Amino acid sequence: MKFFILILIFINTMFANPMFDVYIVEDDGFTFENIKFVKDFDKSSPNIKFDSSSNYWLKIKLNGNNFENKYVLTLYSKLFINPVEFENNNFFIESNVIEIKDNKDIYVKVFTPINEVDLTISLLQKDSYLKDNIIRKELYGISYGIIFATFLYYFALYIFNKEKSFIYYSITQVFIFLLIYFSFKDYSFSYLIYQFLIFGFLIFSNLFTKEFLNTKKYAPFLNKILTFLMYIFLFELVLYFFDISISFSWFLLIYLISAIVIYKKNKAKSTIFYIISWSIVIFTYIFVDFQSYFFNKTINPIFTIDLIHFIIPLESLILAFALSYKIKLSEDDKKRKQSLLIHQNRLSSMGEMVSNITHQWRQPLTHLGYLFMNIHTAFKHNKLNKKYMEDKISEANNQISYMSETLKDFRDFYSIKKEKSDFGALKSIQKALNICSSSLSLYEIDVVVNGDDFYICGYENEFSQVILNIISNAIDALNKNSVENPKISIELNKNIICIFDNAKGIYDIQDKIFEPYFTTKVSGSGIGLYMSKTIIEDSFNGKLYHKNVDDGSMFCIDLNFY
Repeated sequence: MKFFILILIFINTMFANPMFDVYIVEDDGFTFENIKFVKDFDKSSPNIKFDSSSNYWLKIKLNGNNFENKYVLTLYSKLFINPVEFENNNFFIESNVIEIKDNKDIYVKVFTPINEVDLTISLLQKDSYLKDNIIRKELYGISYGIIFATFLYYFALYIFNKEKSFIYYSITQVFIFLLIYFSFKDYSFSYLIYQFLIFGFLIFSNLFTKEFLNTKKYAPFLNKILTFLMYIFLFELVLYFFDISISFSWFLLIYLISAIVIYKKNKAKSTIFYIISWSIVIFTYIFVDFQSYFFNKTINPIFTIDLIHFIIPLESLILAFALSYKIKLSEDDKKRKQSLLIHQNRLSSMGEMVSNITHQWRQPLTHLGYLFMNIHTAFKHNKLNKKYMEDKISEANNQISYMSETLKDFRDFYSIKKEKSDFGALKSIQKALNICSSSLSLYEIDVVVNGDDFYICGYENEFSQVILNIISNAIDALNKNSVENPKISIELNKNIICIFDNAKGIYDIQDKIFEPYFTTKVSGSGIGLYMSKTIIEDSFNGKLYHKNVDDGSMFCIDLNFY
């Protein structure tokens, strides 16, 4: 029984009359008044597709009597390349939709601004059309919101980070926004503008790809291809003026190939997000192009537009995740390098500590050596008595006590305290001067401290380490330049500490002295001033900067921001 019912339905469908018939004629200066008398119309299917530079007229003949106020007639073209005009401009909501109010033939003028006709004509129930239109507008609004929010977010990130990939991606989103917005607007606004939007999208997506994937570093050959591709995009724009069109989706495959090649080299997880996002976009466009250009199949324009409004925001979100993940990787790498610098700084500090202890202990060790020589000489000449021995032992104990106290000072200076405390600036400066006192004495450097003391809240030893780094650099510069009457002056003035020297200044390398690993010392690590600047900025919310003065340098620690 079911089989016979299916057969009847099939036969009924085969011989059922269509709801409307379509007829077409080339425009010959017709108007809505005289087109009704034209007899040269040729019958056509509801899906019209051919190339032509002429405008055309359509006649839609309704086959039935129950369409009044219940149906609407829609004429959608691929990306709305064919604007249409109804009699008395009598459209319904959209310029390519008209409400059926009677059973009369409907005449429509079709324009071909890009020498192509690609129309799909449908008769839809009015209520269904209205519901679908409302839902579609809401979904489109969400799509625009996602793209616009992505643009704002990464534009703000660029302002604060100056990362080129952020601004390229942000501008790409602007072109994407305009492209999908105009994808369901008729082309009366100018197809040339649309071509410029495509060109802008291709250029900035290309720049974003090169920057995001770092093709210059990981794939120089592909980087050259991507650069050459931008010239092809420009050439494609020029071809438009000669009515020649090239599908750009095939060129976008190079983006995908570049990402896959680079992922095989660096295994960066952020590249996976890029591959996924561009795969969705590229293969969607290729699918549409295959259907249209190779199989000559007409895809419902509304389906294409809906697909664009879904795919593009999805691509924006996935790439946003990719950029966010790349930021996280960059921050992790920065923390790793920071930890390495801190470790190297500690090793450097230990080296400086051993060097300073050596300077501090050299004199008392020499003194102890003389004491042993004196005791040995006295014993050799039978002059070693109780009083002489006690005097020498007392003298030796004094030297050992001095060495022990010096070692304690160094241990306290280089110890790491986890709790902040209030400490005086002068006390911290004096601790640093005590550590390098032997070097100051050795090179006969005069040190002057002026100004009123003030209190600082933070890690005292870290602050003293900064002072020591600056003073140690001044000592090295004074010794290296063989300055006569070497002098270091330290001035305190309302939360500002300035350290001056007369070591002839720093001119050629002034912009580099706070960079990590930059040094002018043969055995230097190049992290002393960098870590000093980091400590002042991160731990004390202050500023450390350098200026050249008349006969030397000035390093200032400004804690007014604290």
